Amino acid sequence: MHELQTRYAPQIQELADTANRLAALGFVTSQGGNLSLRAEDAILITPTKMAKADIRFEDICIIDMTGKVLYAAEGHRPTGEWPFHLRIMEKRPDVKGIIHAHPPILTGFAIAGGDVMRRGFLPEPITEVGPMMLVPYAVPLSDELARNFDAVIEKSNGFLMEIHGCVMVSPDGLSRCLEMIEMMEAQGKSMLAARLLGNLKPLNRQQIELLLTDEWTRIFCYNVTDSFGDLGLVAVAVLKMPGGVHFPDSWKAAAVDRMATDVAVKDSDLPVITDLIMSCRVMGRLVERAVIEDVENFAYRAGYDALRAVYLPTAKNAPVKTLYPDLGYTLETRFSGAANAPVANRPGAVPESAAGIYRIDLKDKPKREYVLTFDRPRGGE
Repeated sequence: MHELQTRYAPQIQELADTANRLAALGFVTSQGGNLSLRAEDAILITPTKMAKADIRFEDICIIDMTGKVLYAAEGHRPTGEWPFHLRIMEKRPDVKGIIHAHPPILTGFAIAGGDVMRRGFLPEPITEVGPMMLVPYAVPLSDELARNFDAVIEKSNGFLMEIHGCVMVSPDGLSRCLEMIEMMEAQGKSMLAARLLGNLKPLNRQQIELLLTDEWTRIFCYNVTDSFGDLGLVAVAVLKMPGGVHFPDSWKAAAVDRMATDVAVKDSDLPVITDLIMSCRVMGRLVERAVIEDVENFAYRAGYDALRAVYLPTAKNAPVKTLYPDLGYTLETRFSGAANAPVANRPGAVPESAAGIYRIDLKDKPKREYVLTFDRPRGGE
């Protein structure tokens, strides 16, 4: 037995067993589909041109993050779709397991295209998977296909590959990936039944907000309509209330691996905007500023005179690097290096690294004027 097989024996067995289960469920046929599992610095991956029902422990290949083969049994090569597996793991350091499969119902939606699977129809898929994002078609095995995941990989754990199949990722390994594929395939069957009965009805924005909200969390969802029509759900903000905000002494590598920094700050006594997710279709059109003000109004009406917000750079959010300073927020704690002392900084000043925790006094914040209107009371009420 190869030394890497000995080192990663439990993970290799998990991969082989999951491949067999995937075939038994009818989610792959012939030699289709592929699976991978992160194991420290190595990637365990299924071989090419082999039926998943026949895969055994000794068939699993091992590669590194460059695609270099570290181990493959004689006559075996890693699946030719390894580029998108590595691309996903590079962009999502939290992801441990990936399954690409062709379950009949989900693949039908992938062939049909459109965004219907992005909508929320059942509670569990919303909270456990997120919207099934559509990855544009590209030739299988190509680098273009791998790159096509870039625009959506940080937005969900489930993806439809246009005219191809589906991909599910999970930080919890392959068994969890397979469970989520089963869940989404079952939802797809229910959606088809509802359509046959004449009423395929998704949950509305308020229902989704309540579903994702707990005692310490407030979710704000925003649809935008302009002169060209309804753009749909384009923004989500997450506000953590005091009591539910616990900044760890060190941020997990999955969250800030790109920062190479530890953060040590006390638990917040103020609400904190921890996440702001927006479609590029509305960026730069004042929507992001109106969203922040809406959240601020909610915090102020809840009795808080100040608010905090976290900014962590990613490959996609550079356009909003100065959003909080531009709105009058002061950099309170900078994320830069192993130790982080509070940094005095005037509103509007942006350090070389804008990563950090920002604060604004809500009673004295600058007056802002927008031409945008809300179809509900301001402040998330």
